[in-house]
Amino acid sequence: MPIDSTLDYVMYKTIMELRRDKSLKHRGEGKQSLVTFDVKYLIESIPDCFEGKTEKESLFLFALHVGARAITCGNVRLCDIRKVVKEDDGSVFVNVRLMRCKGSSNWNHPVTLEKLSEDDKSLDAVYWLRKFILNKYGLDLHYKMKCPLKENGDKLLYFSEIERMKTR
Repeated sequence: MPIDSTLDYVMYKTIMELRRDKSLKHRGEGKQSLVTFDVKYLIESIPDCFEGKTEKESLFLFALHVGARAITCGNVRLCDIRKVVKEDDGSVFVNVRLMRCKGSSNWNHPVTLEKLSEDDKSLDAVYWLRKFILNKYGLDLHYKMKCPLKENGDKLLYFSEIERMKTR
């Protein structure tokens, strides 16, 4: 499904505003890091009626929390979720294997996402990842280990609609 033109325009304007904001200018070499302010602003700009909102929120928050590049996040598959640990105190830890990075297609690097809090879900990567997987696959992330996901090589998150259309 092509991206909605209204959302496309909102995302374009948001990114342009972030680029023009002189207080956010990067003075060093290379790309500027993604910061919480940027992600919160992008997420709040996505209308609630947008069909792919949970996927986009999951993607942005995943990238923010693990500090990964687009190429890395775009190559996470459902079977790369290796372990989900739910503690008695309500803490949830999700271990994800990152397989691709810039320059390596067999990276095999584990990262862990941690559920932030029950109260504020706006920037909680585990909350939005769980919601996205439940909507897309009908699977509850908290009960992931009981599901046959090891064989599932479906890409989990897509950074671009063009990439998504190539897989159809």
